[in-house]
Amino acid sequence: MGASGCNATSGPPTGVVQGQVTFDGKPVTNGDITFYSGELGSGISEALDADGKYVTQTPIRTGSYTVTILPPSQPPPEDPRQLIVRVVSKDIPAKYRDPKKSGLRIDVREGDNSFDIEMSE
Repeated sequence: MGASGCNATSGPPTGVVQGQVTFDGKPVTNGDITFYSGELGSGISEALDADGKYVTQTPIRTGSYTVTILPPSQPPPEDPRQLIVRVVSKDIPAKYRDPKKSGLRIDVREGDNSFDIEMSE
């Protein structure tokens, strides 16, 4: 008898997400896009490039994700007595930084997924 079609070494289905983030029609060239699924308890963050484009370097599990756009993260200061200054990013409105207010959601399907975001005030 042959084995069933189930491959024990394969994990859950995954997808890769790519796209571009713009604000008022112009690429957001400095920031991070995050995908988080409370249902799956997982997420990923990717940096935007000079054209506002991104691609998830690691495939993520299929499912529904809340999306946020954040200013670039800052490395911790070398001297712990220094004040950490948060980067001000005028091309990322505050609502897109908050997962409860962003209004951005994506259903990641197996394989390649395209998700462009046009932000505005």
